[in-house]
Amino acid sequence: MIQYPETMESGLIDASSSLVWKWQNDRYHLASIIKPFHAYWVYCNTTGTILVDGQRPSENIDEQISIAENNRIVMTTDQGWNLCGPWEDLKIDYPLPYPFRGMIWSWDNGRYAKSPLMEVFHGYWMYAQENGATIDLSR
Repeated sequence: MIQYPETMESGLIDASSSLVWKWQNDRYHLASIIKPFHAYWVYCNTTGTILVDGQRPSENIDEQISIAENNRIVMTTDQGWNLCGPWEDLKIDYPLPYPFRGMIWSWDNGRYAKSPLMEVFHGYWMYAQENGATIDLSR
């Protein structure tokens, strides 16, 4: 799973050797645009590198990702599983506050694992028990 810090067209990733998937409405869809702070599954036929360059966004990204007071990046979650990535490395304090439940999960060596840290350019799963919960992705 990856997370990208600025908007880009998915055409910038070679479609002949990779597929980019986003999580939306409780299922995966092919991504046509890659948005900051959202996370994606990327399938590649070969090993490669994705060059990432850009600046921290200064305006709201979409209905889920907004720029709050003091230039904080805030994600508003849906009820259920949410896939996201941070602007900067974040230590996770457990237990998570309500309405989040359980752990934050990453994909590590072919399996899901509890994450003690959210790292830039990695995607993470978290479960929200209700719509509209917020999490700061830039602590």
